[in-house]
This record gives sequence, C-alpha cells and structure tokens, in this order.
Amino acid sequence: MSDHTPVTRLHHATLVALRCPQPDRLTAFTARQAEGRRVGFAFSERDKRADFVAAYPELDALCERIGFNWDDTVADWSRDSGWVMLELARGAQPPPLPDEGDLRSASLPELVDHLLRRHHQPLHCELNRVGLLIRHLAGAHPHQRDIQALASGFALLRDSLLVHLLQEELDAFPLCADLEALQHQDGPPLDPTIAEPLHFMAAGHFETGDDLDRLGQLARRAGLTNNPDVELVIRALAAMEQDLRVHTTIENEILLPAALFTCELLARRRPRPRLRIERTDNAS
Repeated sequence: MSDHTPVTRLHHATLVALRCPQPDRLTAFTARQAEGRRVGFAFSERDKRADFVAAYPELDALCERIGFNWDDTVADWSRDSGWVMLELARGAQPPPLPDEGDLRSASLPELVDHLLRRHHQPLHCELNRVGLLIRHLAGAHPHQRDIQALASGFALLRDSLLVHLLQEELDAFPLCADLEALQHQDGPPLDPTIAEPLHFMAAGHFETGDDLDRLGQLARRAGLTNNPDVELVIRALAAMEQDLRVHTTIENEILLPAALFTCELLARRRPRPRLRIERTDNAS
C-alpha cells in the first residue's frame, strides 16, 4: 500500500484523530459484554470442530487424532474442555496476511466487508487463542515476573481491542454503509456531527502495534527459551502486530478519509429544486 498515494491526499480530506466523547450507548460496555455480542466463530469452547477447521485448516488432523467430532462443540464433546482448547490453541497457526489488492477504488460497503472478513474476525479469534496460551503460561510460572507482566498487559490490550472492534461494528461501519446510500438519495444537508463515530474510531488506533511489540519483548525476556508455548506466543504476537498495522492503515488511510470526505460533501449539498408544473386550462 505504500506504493500508492494515500486516499487522504486524493480526497483532500483531513483525518483528525479527535479524542471524542465515548458514545453514550457504549459507555457501560465491558470487554465481556463486547465478546458476548459477537456472532460467529470466536475460538471458544462454544465452537464446533467444523468452525475450528474452517478458520484453521491445520487443526483438522489434530481433531481427528483426539476424536473431536465434526458437529460437536468443545463444551459438548468434553467435560474438561480446558485441555482441548489448549491443544487447539497450540496446534493453530496465525492466519496469513490476506491479499489486500487495490482497495482505493472500493466503495465504503466493500471496504467495511473486507475489514470485517479479513481483519476483524481473524483478530477476534487470535485474541482468544493467544490469550489462552498466555494464561496457561502465567499459571505454569506464577513467580516469573515477565510472564506475569505479559499476562496482565495482554489482558488489558485484549479487553481494549474487543471493545474498540465492537464500537466500530456498531457505529462507524454502519455509518459508512449509510453514507454510501445517502450519496444516491436526494435530501437536506447532512449534520456534520454525524461523523463523530468516525473520529472516535480513529482515536482508538494509536500505539496498539507498539503495545504488542512490547509484550513480545516481555515474552522473549522471560528466558524460557526451551518452552514451546513461549515460542508460539512470540510468533503469534508478531503476526498480530503485523496484521494490526495493515488493518489500521486501511482504516486510517482509505476508509476514514473516504467516509469523512463523503460526510463533507453531504453536509454541503443543496436540495434539488422541485420542478413546478403549471396547470393550464384550454378553453374549448
């Protein structure tokens, strides 16, 4: 994407990451509530083998080996789901970076669909998978400072990202779809304050990649060089950091400038004048 001119410049739209007030209806949201609002596969004990294999094809052989049935959830298949989830987390690999293609000509709904399928859904699964591995490490090494700091730091980052993803999916993304539709409809000028979720979305993108890098440094500094779970976590955090940087670049340099530019156009538009048809009576 660096080979292309950012859409910010193409549209002459200023992307200002304002620290906007949190939308009222999301103020009371916790990460647990955010996770509960998710639909679809989430790398949890409520998911079926078919879901795990669809998202992580490399898990099929492991599921076959342990006898995990195709249409069973982990919770239904095993009373002790903890060991099953840990084995699945160990066997899965971070999703490869998707082929982004040239998104500059995509419509707002197309961009939203791409972000949801290629970035939001895989990120949500990886947050749960990596969190499971890190919690296991923290339980196995209760006196290892760096591992405990890694566990607490990742928990905070995970909770923050879960809420941020939900805020985008409840507010910013539906607004983008509405803006696309409004461009093709006649109507009064748009209230500029409607763009607040877009500014709030931008404000949540700061420093996440750097946070993941620091967590990876904690895992490496722990000195557990022969622990395969530590190596899995290090690789997963590095892959997540790389994906998040691409993810936020698409949102910051393509989706948000295009949506803000559309807001500006709609705020300046003038209603089309109605044609007046004068009635004439012809005398016979």
